Amino acid sequence: MYGYISGILRREGIPYLVLNSPDEISSKFDLIVTSLDEEPFLRTWHSSNNHLENEENERGKFPSILGITLGSPLNEGILRTLPLSNLEKLSSTWCHQRLLIGIDPGEHVGIVALSEHSFLMAETLLFDIKQVLRYLKAMINRFSSKHVCIKVGNGEDIYSYPLINAMHSDFQERISSGALTIEEVNEDYTSANKKKFSRRTLLSVHEYAALMIAGRKGTIVKEPIRFMVTNGRIKDMKRKSRLLSNGRLTISTKLAINVINGEITLKDAIIQQEKK
Repeated sequence: MYGYISGILRREGIPYLVLNSPDEISSKFDLIVTSLDEEPFLRTWHSSNNHLENEENERGKFPSILGITLGSPLNEGILRTLPLSNLEKLSSTWCHQRLLIGIDPGEHVGIVALSEHSFLMAETLLFDIKQVLRYLKAMINRFSSKHVCIKVGNGEDIYSYPLINAMHSDFQERISSGALTIEEVNEDYTSANKKKFSRRTLLSVHEYAALMIAGRKGTIVKEPIRFMVTNGRIKDMKRKSRLLSNGRLTISTKLAINVINGEITLKDAIIQQEKK
């Protein structure tokens, strides 16, 4: 665990000290990063050894504690973007009134998570609907909240609409209960700013685009997205399949219609066409 955590912190240039005992903890620290198993022990220790409250010339506050488990896919994004978080607002329960997730769909999917108090984390994934859904579920479980709002950019409909429809299917129970909403956000004018910003921050281009999407007002998507299938749309989808496959093939009309309806991704359609 120490090797994993320290490796990421060193790589990202985040300063840290290694403590051998809880007795070395002082209120000068902003955050204690430990294993998820040790986190309850540290809190129990603090409750029975609250000497930090009496320190002079210090903030007199026990640092926030972040427990990490190696089995979570969220660790990389959490540790890498710690400097962007409001560390004093982080708590062991990660319980929030509202969890806001911004998504920039594309071949690389940018994802950010924010609460009413702070920036929580960011990550970039390759476009794979099943992988993105697993990541979103892990994020929602890790940052428990009373309400989740997922905002998805609509810049590339061959990526955004299949993802939105997949989320509608997987999160149907939460959507029906009002615990989760999905919003479609207009991505106009995000490309001009995101590259300039990302060079100056810990965020990738895709993560910053997701951050801008999270900050914009969207339209609630109440049901899966369906389109009128026209000859023009079919031709355009076939053209996109040639571009994505580097000219190797063109998908069939049936597969093009499935992509337009958000039933499968264009990448999956190309794979299916290759098998024929």
